[in-house]
Amino acid sequence: KWQCYDAYARVAMSLGVRAMIQSLTYYLMGLCLIDQQAPFVAYALTVCLQSMATCLYVMDIHGLPCYGNLDLSMLGAAPCMLALIQLSVADRTEEGLLMDDNRYRLWGACLP
Repeated sequence: KWQCYDAYARVAMSLGVRAMIQSLTYYLMGLCLIDQQAPFVAYALTVCLQSMATCLYVMDIHGLPCYGNLDLSMLGAAPCMLALIQLSVADRTEEGLLMDDNRYRLWGACLP
């Protein structure tokens, strides 16, 4: 009787951890790219955290032999990568800060 509740709880916790990793990625992206102006660190942290989220998704939801569904778990990393690219190529002032009137053309695709 309790197995359906256990499966639901497992999927809900997995998606919650995935959302927490996404929010941590966005926070560190803003911290490294905007505040500290260290783009290499931002790229490295984004790749590491998104690969960890993909591994978690594969282990918790798919199981390890997931040949066809791996593309859907990689799709979750696309908004973070788009935001990272947009912040990297945005116009900056002489001090390296982002300009106030930047136009981020793909902002709608960056929402998870």
